[in-house]
Amino acid sequence: MYNLSTEEIRKYIVSNELFKAILETSATLEELFFSQIMHEIKICPDLISSWTLGKLLVWVDKCHLIINREKYYPLLKDFIKLRNIVIHSGQYLLKNSTQEIESGIINHLIKICEYVSLSPVRDGIKDIDEKANRYLIKDVEKNLKFLNKYNQD
Repeated sequence: MYNLSTEEIRKYIVSNELFKAILETSATLEELFFSQIMHEIKICPDLISSWTLGKLLVWVDKCHLIINREKYYPLLKDFIKLRNIVIHSGQYLLKNSTQEIESGIINHLIKICEYVSLSPVRDGIKDIDEKANRYLIKDVEKNLKFLNKYNQD
Protein backbone atom coordinates (compact mmCIF):
# COMPACT_ATOMS: atom_id res chain seq x y z
CA MET A 1 0.00 0.00 0.00
CA TYR A 2 1.10 3.53 -0.70
CA ASN A 3 -0.39 7.00 -1.02
CA LEU A 4 -0.68 8.93 -4.26
CA SER A 5 1.54 11.96 -4.51
CA THR A 6 -0.01 15.42 -4.41
CA GLU A 7 3.30 17.12 -5.18
CA GLU A 8 2.25 18.24 -8.69
CA ILE A 9 -1.04 19.66 -7.41
CA ARG A 10 0.76 21.61 -4.70
CA LYS A 11 3.35 22.86 -7.20
CA TYR A 12 0.56 24.27 -9.39
CA ILE A 13 -1.11 25.84 -6.35
CA VAL A 14 2.12 27.55 -5.27
CA SER A 15 2.70 28.89 -8.79
CA ASN A 16 -0.95 30.06 -8.87
CA GLU A 17 -1.82 27.87 -11.87
CA LEU A 18 -5.28 26.95 -10.64
CA PHE A 19 -6.52 25.48 -13.92
CA LYS A 20 -3.60 23.01 -13.98
CA ALA A 21 -4.05 22.33 -10.26
CA ILE A 22 -7.72 21.45 -10.84
CA LEU A 23 -6.83 19.17 -13.78
CA GLU A 24 -4.13 17.40 -11.77
CA THR A 25 -6.44 17.02 -8.77
CA SER A 26 -9.08 15.51 -11.02
CA ALA A 27 -6.60 13.01 -12.49
CA THR A 28 -5.30 12.08 -9.05
CA LEU A 29 -8.80 11.50 -7.67
CA GLU A 30 -9.72 9.43 -10.70
CA GLU A 31 -6.65 7.25 -10.20
CA LEU A 32 -7.44 6.88 -6.49
CA PHE A 33 -11.12 5.99 -6.99
CA PHE A 34 -10.41 3.67 -9.92
CA SER A 35 -7.83 1.79 -7.87
CA GLN A 36 -10.12 1.55 -4.84
CA ILE A 37 -13.02 0.23 -6.90
CA MET A 38 -10.85 -2.22 -8.81
CA HIS A 39 -8.96 -3.59 -5.80
CA GLU A 40 -11.34 -3.24 -2.87
CA ILE A 41 -14.68 -3.90 -4.57
CA LYS A 42 -13.24 -6.15 -7.29
CA ILE A 43 -15.21 -4.59 -10.13
CA CYS A 44 -13.71 -5.52 -13.47
CA PRO A 45 -11.56 -2.68 -14.87
CA ASP A 46 -13.23 -3.06 -18.28
CA LEU A 47 -16.50 -1.95 -16.70
CA ILE A 48 -15.17 1.10 -14.91
CA SER A 49 -12.61 2.43 -17.38
CA SER A 50 -15.11 4.84 -18.96
CA TRP A 51 -16.80 6.01 -15.75
CA THR A 52 -16.77 9.72 -14.99
CA LEU A 53 -15.20 11.08 -11.83
CA GLY A 54 -18.71 11.64 -10.46
CA LYS A 55 -19.73 8.03 -11.04
CA LEU A 56 -16.50 6.79 -9.48
CA LEU A 57 -17.22 8.93 -6.40
CA VAL A 58 -20.75 7.51 -6.13
CA TRP A 59 -19.39 3.96 -6.09
CA VAL A 60 -16.56 4.72 -3.67
CA ASP A 61 -19.15 6.29 -1.37
CA LYS A 62 -21.69 3.44 -1.71
CA CYS A 63 -18.99 0.95 -0.82
CA HIS A 64 -17.91 2.95 2.26
CA LEU A 65 -14.36 3.60 1.04
CA ILE A 66 -14.27 7.31 1.84
CA ILE A 67 -12.11 8.01 4.86
CA ASN A 68 -13.77 10.39 7.34
CA ARG A 69 -16.85 10.62 5.11
CA GLU A 70 -18.56 13.41 7.05
CA LYS A 71 -15.61 15.72 6.44
CA TYR A 72 -14.46 14.69 2.97
CA TYR A 73 -17.51 13.56 0.98
CA PRO A 74 -18.96 17.10 0.69
CA LEU A 75 -15.52 18.39 -0.34
CA LEU A 76 -15.14 15.69 -2.99
CA LYS A 77 -18.64 16.27 -4.32
CA ASP A 78 -18.09 20.04 -4.46
CA PHE A 79 -14.73 19.54 -6.17
CA ILE A 80 -16.38 17.56 -8.96
CA LYS A 81 -18.88 20.37 -9.50
CA LEU A 82 -16.06 22.96 -9.42
CA ARG A 83 -14.03 20.89 -11.87
CA ASN A 84 -16.95 20.59 -14.29
CA ILE A 85 -17.68 24.32 -14.15
CA VAL A 86 -14.04 25.26 -14.71
CA ILE A 87 -13.45 22.69 -17.46
CA HIS A 88 -16.62 23.54 -19.36
CA SER A 89 -16.09 27.28 -19.12
CA GLY A 90 -12.46 27.00 -20.08
CA GLN A 91 -10.25 29.22 -18.00
CA TYR A 92 -12.66 32.13 -18.33
CA LEU A 93 -14.11 31.81 -14.83
CA LEU A 94 -10.71 31.49 -13.19
CA LYS A 95 -9.28 34.46 -15.10
CA ASN A 96 -12.24 36.61 -14.09
CA SER A 97 -12.59 35.48 -10.47
CA THR A 98 -11.81 37.56 -7.42
CA GLN A 99 -8.86 37.01 -5.11
CA GLU A 100 -11.30 35.71 -2.48
CA ILE A 101 -12.68 33.08 -4.87
CA GLU A 102 -9.18 32.00 -5.88
CA SER A 103 -8.20 31.75 -2.22
CA GLY A 104 -11.27 29.60 -1.52
CA ILE A 105 -10.43 27.32 -4.45
CA ILE A 106 -6.84 26.98 -3.21
CA ASN A 107 -8.06 26.06 0.29
CA HIS A 108 -10.43 23.51 -1.23
CA LEU A 109 -7.64 21.94 -3.31
CA ILE A 110 -5.39 21.74 -0.25
CA LYS A 111 -8.13 19.85 1.63
CA ILE A 112 -8.48 17.45 -1.31
CA CYS A 113 -4.70 16.91 -1.17
CA GLU A 114 -5.07 16.07 2.53
CA TYR A 115 -7.75 13.52 1.66
CA VAL A 116 -5.59 11.92 -1.04
CA SER A 117 -2.68 11.72 1.41
CA LEU A 118 -4.89 9.84 3.90
CA SER A 119 -6.23 7.36 1.34
CA PRO A 120 -4.06 4.31 0.77
CA VAL A 121 -3.79 2.70 -2.66
CA ARG A 122 -2.79 -0.90 -3.25
CA ASP A 123 0.52 -1.35 -4.97
CA GLY A 124 -0.47 -2.32 -8.49
CA ILE A 125 2.63 -4.41 -9.05
CA LYS A 126 2.40 -6.52 -5.91
CA ASP A 127 -1.29 -6.67 -5.05
CA ILE A 128 -3.07 -6.44 -8.35
CA ASP A 129 -4.87 -9.58 -9.46
CA GLU A 130 -4.10 -11.23 -12.78
CA LYS A 131 -7.28 -10.07 -14.56
CA ALA A 132 -6.71 -6.44 -13.64
CA ASN A 133 -3.06 -6.68 -14.65
CA ARG A 134 -4.04 -8.03 -18.10
CA TYR A 135 -6.52 -5.17 -18.49
CA LEU A 136 -3.96 -2.51 -17.58
CA ILE A 137 -1.39 -3.91 -20.02
CA LYS A 138 -4.03 -4.09 -22.77
CA ASP A 139 -5.15 -0.53 -21.97
CA VAL A 140 -1.60 0.82 -22.18
CA GLU A 141 -1.09 -0.92 -25.53
CA LYS A 142 -4.41 0.45 -26.86
CA ASN A 143 -3.55 3.98 -25.74
CA LEU A 144 -0.07 3.82 -27.27
CA LYS A 145 -1.59 2.65 -30.55
CA PHE A 146 -3.97 5.62 -30.47
CA LEU A 147 -1.16 8.08 -29.70
CA ASN A 148 0.90 6.72 -32.59
CA LYS A 149 -1.74 8.20 -34.93
CA TYR A 150 -0.21 11.57 -34.10
CA ASN A 151 3.28 10.49 -35.14
CA GLN A 152 3.63 12.60 -38.28
CA ASP A 153 7.21 11.65 -39.20
